[in-house]
Amino acid sequence: MAYLVDPVWGAIASIASWWLLAVLVILILIFWFGLFMPRQRAYLPARTFDGRKEGYRASQVDGILREFTDEGLQTYLTQASVIDMIFPILYSLAAAIAIVLFAPRLEGFRWLVLLPFLTALSDYIENFCVITVIGKHRRGQQAGSTGSVLAMATRVKFILWGAMLVALAVLAVGWVVRAVR
Repeated sequence: MAYLVDPVWGAIASIASWWLLAVLVILILIFWFGLFMPRQRAYLPARTFDGRKEGYRASQVDGILREFTDEGLQTYLTQASVIDMIFPILYSLAAAIAIVLFAPRLEGFRWLVLLPFLTALSDYIENFCVITVIGKHRRGQQAGSTGSVLAMATRVKFILWGAMLVALAVLAVGWVVRAVR
């Protein structure tokens, strides 16, 4: 596994700095509060697939799409095809940099640097599926197997997000403990 992990760790370590991390965090906050949150309100009462914290099943995909107005569906499509294609780059890079900065001498757990990129990959799969099911919905077609992939990608994304946040929290606490000693 080192043949996969070491090049990624090295690439991230070569650009990792607290300044870059701060810039990425600021961009993430701008995306979240300036782009995502206002759009979420525009969809109401409908909610996006990843806005359903209780989750959803593949069999519910077509019904969820019917909750949107035509304008809301267009806004969702724009978000999925533009904003949601940039955001994973920002958060995965920020998280990978944070992992390297919090634990620069991490040996046995360097594979953790892959978590942000796996999370982003599942996010991209989800986004491509959202674009596809919206297109199918507009043509009067059922989501079909794309709905199944969409539901699975959303679940995997949230599981990986959780794992990534736990890893970041543990590494941050370790970093603080080492700094205090």
